Amino acid sequence: MMPLSLACALSFLLLPLPVRTLQAPNVAQTSEKTWSLAPRWTSGQVTRYQTQTSFDLTFHTDDKEKLETTFQFGTDATLRYVVKKSESDGGLQVSVTSDGGKITDISGDTRDVPKEPANYPRLVTLNRWGTLRKLEDEGKNGKAANPLESVFDLTNLLVQLHFLSFPDVPVKIGDTWTAKYPLPTIGKSEKSKGTKPDEKEKPEAEARNIEAKYTLLGATKIGELDTLKISQEATVPYTAMTDALGNLTLDPTKKAGSLTLTLTFKMVALILPETGQVLQTSGVAEGEMKLEGTLAKQLPGGQVTFAGKIIALRLANRK
Repeated sequence: MMPLSLACALSFLLLPLPVRTLQAPNVAQTSEKTWSLAPRWTSGQVTRYQTQTSFDLTFHTDDKEKLETTFQFGTDATLRYVVKKSESDGGLQVSVTSDGGKITDISGDTRDVPKEPANYPRLVTLNRWGTLRKLEDEGKNGKAANPLESVFDLTNLLVQLHFLSFPDVPVKIGDTWTAKYPLPTIGKSEKSKGTKPDEKEKPEAEARNIEAKYTLLGATKIGELDTLKISQEATVPYTAMTDALGNLTLDPTKKAGSLTLTLTFKMVALILPETGQVLQTSGVAEGEMKLEGTLAKQLPGGQVTFAGKIIALRLANRK
């Protein structure tokens, strides 16, 4: 049987609830136009996003019957971002707190997620192009005994979908750029790569970075708002050691197995070109978890896959 702590860590897979959608946009013919994109927020600015997702989690066996067992997970969460500091170089420090929501666990039980206090110590640092340099969670969620729960805490994970990283050069429709940024509480990332031919990547540990690829798909109009449509494909990697009891550990002397998890988001976002803010993002996420050693003995086959849909909307401001 899968350890309860791992099931809890995967409970960010979100509840299928009714979602509000923006009206269908009209595509503008602006293929030759270029945009210089960046997050242009002001100190004290408050922005909230509601995110809903529905996911299937499938356990695979390696016996002759090749049995598969599928469970559903769900959550409805609202995050609040408050700009605490605007740097002179255009970077931002933003606090992140949960306004609460609901979560459905592996047993099918739904419970309320409490609202975090306004002073909960979680801080996001962005560079001038919006690339996440650091996500520090000094609260109880960031100090979970299970390191997988810390990295894949619901709030820590959803932050990656609400901010886009932009290149440091103007872009036109069809242009593609990439970015790398760290897993929560781990460290700094490199600048988003633009299209400069002489730009080189910094030698960083690949397994400790989230990798994202973006493409400017087009310009759209929603009512009176001019927006840009950008695709985002981000891969979240994670590898951990397990002890003889199958629990995750950071102590290499206790290693008796391992867990490798890869989660990929494929999203399409509508943003405001003047501010770089996401209005709506929707798409799918899929992933695979492989177990080895003592942990695999608790799950015949040692493999779990999951797939589902995500939608996030910026909410109207309120006091």
